[in-house]
Amino acid sequence: MALSDEIQDAITRHQIYLLRYSSGREKEAAQYIDAITQRITDELMNDELTEMDIQRLNRFMDEISAFQQDVMSQLEEKILDDVDDLANQETDWATAMLSNFLGELDNPSRIDTQLAVFAGVLPVAGLAIRSLVRRFRQKKIAQTVQSIRDGITLRENNQQIIGRMRTINPLHKKQAGVLIKTITNYTSVQARDVAMRLNQQFFDGYEWVSVLDSRTSLICASRDGTIYPFTNDPVLSPKPPAHFSCRSTITPKLKPQFESRQTKQPRRTAEGAKGKTKVNASTTYESWLARQPATFQDEVLGKTRGALFRRGKLPISTFIDGSGKTLTLNELRKVEPEVFNRVKL
Repeated sequence: MALSDEIQDAITRHQIYLLRYSSGREKEAAQYIDAITQRITDELMNDELTEMDIQRLNRFMDEISAFQQDVMSQLEEKILDDVDDLANQETDWATAMLSNFLGELDNPSRIDTQLAVFAGVLPVAGLAIRSLVRRFRQKKIAQTVQSIRDGITLRENNQQIIGRMRTINPLHKKQAGVLIKTITNYTSVQARDVAMRLNQQFFDGYEWVSVLDSRTSLICASRDGTIYPFTNDPVLSPKPPAHFSCRSTITPKLKPQFESRQTKQPRRTAEGAKGKTKVNASTTYESWLARQPATFQDEVLGKTRGALFRRGKLPISTFIDGSGKTLTLNELRKVEPEVFNRVKL
């Protein structure tokens, strides 16, 4: 088995650590959001807002906003500090892991890692990490304040407004979790990219690796197994995350002269119609999906796209436009009218 597959196997196992790491940071973020909900709930156990005059009501809203601003600023700072630490850890891990296979490699400087992680733009958001986290903080504060104001406008009593807060709470925690998952994956990918770029004499580029299960997005499924060059062009060299909560990652593609045969047979985990199995590390999402039952293919692609995939022999990449957006069925029909007619759809 090629050494590239051995390296991919090590990186795939490392993804389990990243999932656990992300889960821990999500639980910590939830505590900050719970603190805001609890403070507002405690305040609403006192005088009814609908009975307050304008001056007292404005003072109440100012105090709530100030408390939210303080707590969410602490959360913002913590997320950024965690990213800083993770970026350095992931760069060290990537360099050490690659050195284990290839001999001692150069380790990127802390400055190079920080620039790659903090100065880069997340393709899914079009923003750098700091701007993305700041926008999250501002939106969550504004949404909470607006929800309270809506309750006041509708002449709801305090218990009803507390109900609003308890409805918002799990939503905000879920959104914080999605943000942290996405940033964690981005940080890991950028750190690995820096390590590979510094040692490009060993690599021909990097391979996009997606998770083999029914939850994988079409854009990630279409990119799985594709080799991309090292460039700063996001079109020529796209990298995960392709969307929020993206689970895809990248692995290096070794130059032929550094490949070798290994006795170990690397495998990757897949979860299809028969549950979890192990498949050859070189299996792509498309070739794996082609071996799944029609019902499973339809679950992943939808019935029409499933039929086009099976009977029309359309590759998954056909369902995505150049920007990575999933084409609607009407848009797809315009692109592939002959296939629609042949499959009688």
